[in-house]
Amino acid sequence: MSKEYDGKDLVPGKDGLPVREVGAWSKQKHYYLKRYIDIFTQGMKRKWPGLGYLDIFCGPGKCKIRSSDEEIDGSPLIAANTGRSFDSFVFADMSIDAIDTLEKRFKPKKQDAEVAYFSGNDSNDIADKIVAKMPTNFLHLAFLDPTGLHLDFNTVRKITRARNVDLIISVMDRVDMLRNISAYYYPNQDRNSNLDKFLGDGIDWRTAYDRLHNQDATHVGEMFLELYQQQLKGIGYSHFGDLKRVYMNGVSPLYLLFFASKHALGVDFWNKISAKDFTGQRSFYFSD
Repeated sequence: MSKEYDGKDLVPGKDGLPVREVGAWSKQKHYYLKRYIDIFTQGMKRKWPGLGYLDIFCGPGKCKIRSSDEEIDGSPLIAANTGRSFDSFVFADMSIDAIDTLEKRFKPKKQDAEVAYFSGNDSNDIADKIVAKMPTNFLHLAFLDPTGLHLDFNTVRKITRARNVDLIISVMDRVDMLRNISAYYYPNQDRNSNLDKFLGDGIDWRTAYDRLHNQDATHVGEMFLELYQQQLKGIGYSHFGDLKRVYMNGVSPLYLLFFASKHALGVDFWNKISAKDFTGQRSFYFSD
């Protein structure tokens, strides 16, 4: 019998510790993350007093490919082992088991690197505590990788206020946003659905959606991404990288990796490392 963990996607790993069970498509997002960390740490190490890494929804550090015995490094271990070293790390996950395990597995290259862990709460509820562990004078890379629309825009606002942060965000457009749009369209009177919180205050997405009546998923998805980009511009982001699509079995679109930076060099880095995608195809913009 499998051991019970507090995260429904956690299963026993080969080392006896829990791993996160994921689809094979996770290799695609890890491909881009690893390449960006490499160029980010190599290119910016001497330009800032320090470099920080933030990983919300981080998991236990190891992943198991579903329906396979293959185990791969999760994003925290990719961050620890790729490129030059970060000077600070902040990790958060709702699963206490995941964070407890990550503390056992995680070994930063730099011995004096500061490492902070948060667990047991919705990451949106502990954003202030997370920010307190992010040095103000560092350049940070935030990998925000929810499995659905569980990242409130208010959290993004908090972690980027008075901080220089490059953002890599998993936008779950096909697996949540568009699939559940009817349910999100008719929320409670306070309009407090996951989609409302993901997009943030001041966005009348329902009116924009009504204007796209009978449009296909690609056009609707573009509309939401444009609204999200508009929100990011409102908190100081003016540079956006090429979107990268993650597919199931190389065919079915699942979600997008969205990159944003306050500095043009960040987008130059992102577009350089993502000029060819996981399959070797050229990059695209607002397209499948």
